[in-house]
Amino acid sequence: MGLLPLGSATLNSPSFSLFPMFVLLAISLGAFALFSRKRELSLPPGPKPLPVIGNLFDVPLIKPWIVYEKWAQTYGSDVLCMQLPSQPVIILNSAQVAGDLLGERSNIYGDKPRALMDKLLGWDWAMSSIPYGQRWTYARKYFHQSFNGIAVQQYRDVQQREVRRFLQRTLMEQDRKANMKSVTHPFATVILEITYGIQIQSLDDPVVVNIREALETFSEIKVPGAFWVEAFPFLRHLPRWTPGAAFHRYIDLNRPKVLAARERPFGRTLQDIARNFYTCLRFELNVVKSIKNDGTAPPSMVHDLVQALREEYSNKNEYYEHEAAVETTHSTICWFIVAMAMYPQVQEKAQRELDRVIGADRLPVHEDYDSLPYIQGVMLESLRWVPGLPIGIPHRSMVDDEYRGYRIPKNSTMVPNTWNVSSLGIMMQDSFDPERYLDKEGRINPEVRDPSTIVFGFGRRMCAGRYFAKEAIFLTIASILHVFNIQPALDEDGKPMQLSIAAAAPESGLFLHPKRLDCTLAPRSDKAVKVIGEVYE
Repeated sequence: MGLLPLGSATLNSPSFSLFPMFVLLAISLGAFALFSRKRELSLPPGPKPLPVIGNLFDVPLIKPWIVYEKWAQTYGSDVLCMQLPSQPVIILNSAQVAGDLLGERSNIYGDKPRALMDKLLGWDWAMSSIPYGQRWTYARKYFHQSFNGIAVQQYRDVQQREVRRFLQRTLMEQDRKANMKSVTHPFATVILEITYGIQIQSLDDPVVVNIREALETFSEIKVPGAFWVEAFPFLRHLPRWTPGAAFHRYIDLNRPKVLAARERPFGRTLQDIARNFYTCLRFELNVVKSIKNDGTAPPSMVHDLVQALREEYSNKNEYYEHEAAVETTHSTICWFIVAMAMYPQVQEKAQRELDRVIGADRLPVHEDYDSLPYIQGVMLESLRWVPGLPIGIPHRSMVDDEYRGYRIPKNSTMVPNTWNVSSLGIMMQDSFDPERYLDKEGRINPEVRDPSTIVFGFGRRMCAGRYFAKEAIFLTIASILHVFNIQPALDEDGKPMQLSIAAAAPESGLFLHPKRLDCTLAPRSDKAVKVIGEVYE
């Protein structure tokens, strides 16, 4: 007797009772087939690994962004793999690949690698290092409240003030030579003021020095494979005198700097809020509950956060940490100055737009943004030309995945090569052309990808401060071009120096600043000098 058709089955019929078993069997076979197929898939191509140590000796520490770019050509793929003893490192060498995985699949690539050096050095409190979960959600929530596209408009007055102070300081320099320290000052000042309510007068302020030193260590430890203890965690238990345990000395030297960069500005703000506050390593909310504002603290993100946490989480033992950074914004402005000295025709066209829209009697403001499409193009090209983070902050795959026929194992470290990704398919990285973002009418072309969607990261881990950074970069670029001519500095023989990315770029680290700024900033006219003085006063 054959089985009844499915449509005629009853609750008591044998076919109905066997149907769940058939479904379960089908699901099991399908899952097994999928698992088997993934196991059969190969890892993305890359240098051939050695037994046990894998590609540990292949890890590029000198200009890794250039090495990864060459590997993509060598192995014929924009998805690459380095096999390290602890986990595979998947290198993403195009905007398409990075967007597909870190953007479109951010639900499974939104985590961060469990980096041992973060914990040993004291960087595990930083928002960019917090694993995906409740703690990161809290941090992201509060940061977004202060730095979303609408909220950042409250900081425009501070940005404008500091940019104009920068113009005045540059005007007072006798040699008019651009220097890294001078360019850093306005961004460091703005970040510290809006975050902690701290107004600094000099970059020699201990808070600034601590942050700068700490960020240097962050740059060093985020290069995949730079420290063997990440690949062989047992090394952390070796005595300090053992060969191969030099990382212990690195930690002993630099951990105090990292902790000071966190505690100094935070503690200074809390001293303004509470008369009797003790500096603590963890900002526990049971401490915050007892803090009473005496009215002396200037407005700041931390001040507002203390109040919000005290009200919202008064019964929860959670904490929130803030990470301050100005590196990428500062880097973009430095490379913009180099680009203008290298491409005088771009500078002249930008200045003609400023003269037409702004005039000679005032300085640019944020509200001029929509009226200055060519300046917008200069800003976008500055972000793309030399990205401040040539190697993006690593992500982690939370499950086994498949992409383009390749297997991406769970816990793989995902590294976007921003240097190559941000090229947007443009072969010549040295080509600085703001018009690539404009249509035939000279307006911003929405069909051309905005490089800020790449250089500020992808998916759920995209930089929450991107709106603030873009506003600061736009205002600084427009203000500098409106009142100064940027030219190459003169060499010892009185001839203009030959500038290039290759000559100016450092060889390692996470942040890509020019090694020096061989450029001069000279006032465009007596009228420019006058308007700087009038506005500054």
